[in-house]
Amino acid sequence: EMAEDSTSFNLAWPIGVRQIYRLQYNSQDSAQPFVDAAMGATSSEPMSASLQLVARVAVTGEGPGAIPGSSRVQFEIEACNEASWKAAGAEIWRNANDCNEMLDGAALGAEVAQTGRVLEVFDPPEASSAVQSLLQTLWLAMQAELPATDHELEDEGYRRESETMHGTAKHLYLTQGVNPLVLERRTETYFDLRIARGLAEKPEVQAGGSTRFEFGDDGTLRRLGGEERLSVATAAGLEILSSNVSIELVWQGREQTNIAKTNGQQGLEQWSRRSPGSIPTSANIQAQLLDQRVGDLDESILLGRLRNLGLIGVEEDAARFIWQATGLLEQQPEHCLLYTSDAADESRGGGGEGGGGG
Repeated sequence: EMAEDSTSFNLAWPIGVRQIYRLQYNSQDSAQPFVDAAMGATSSEPMSASLQLVARVAVTGEGPGAIPGSSRVQFEIEACNEASWKAAGAEIWRNANDCNEMLDGAALGAEVAQTGRVLEVFDPPEASSAVQSLLQTLWLAMQAELPATDHELEDEGYRRESETMHGTAKHLYLTQGVNPLVLERRTETYFDLRIARGLAEKPEVQAGGSTRFEFGDDGTLRRLGGEERLSVATAAGLEILSSNVSIELVWQGREQTNIAKTNGQQGLEQWSRRSPGSIPTSANIQAQLLDQRVGDLDESILLGRLRNLGLIGVEEDAARFIWQATGLLEQQPEHCLLYTSDAADESRGGGGEGGGGG
């Protein structure tokens, strides 16, 4: 009889075998970005994005992972059949040709446990942050976590937490069949949401939807389909995130590949690695985002407004000023002590020549 801490079913990604799937993915997202999360101030316009994609995708087994029992795989979009991608008012893909051109040669690596939990993701050198974010979004949507023991198959479901691009999701898994294995994943809630970090009060989260996963007797993923939805609002009722996703994945077959021609385990070791759900942002992109945040604020304006705080109190655009100021200090951390000590002297009336005592 099988031990209680084992399971008769493990996810399989055979080395050198490329599993081919037809993927259909649709998403509609709207986010209200914060100027200052703690104060609840927002920018004037929400940011929206939509993606419609029908594509041939492939998952290739690259070899064993660093953790015993885990596998390393490579995920690719081989060909876009239908595609449309809009974000923040910009049309990124107008058609399948745009998609194929942008994704030419793009790939995401991952280390996956036998249960399906994604342990780590890998990005190739000089990869586009936007492309890697997209590939990770699709890859994480395709993942289910299998039962750790056979007893979990017999119980009334089991719960797992998994990382997504929005934050940590809590799922309930229900067994719909055993030979072959069929699972239903129901989304119960989210926590540690990226968009809500820094909020003074706990956000209101509404999550739902379900996805059905079907596996072959050989441990390969054969089909999945479902819908997921997420709504996040501040304690005051302002919706700051709305996300609706539908996905369908159907196994088309397998191809034997020459593992020497793929990246393999040694190749993935040369790729940059990060935790699942994290944003793949290059140092150059981070600098650009910080520049946009700081805007026209410079050292002289910052110091002048800090001096005025003691004279005129909090100004109407205080939230935006704090957001810009903290960004400037992040760019120039060596000036933090200078600004605070100078402003403190001014507020006491002791700054500058001839300043009197308070």
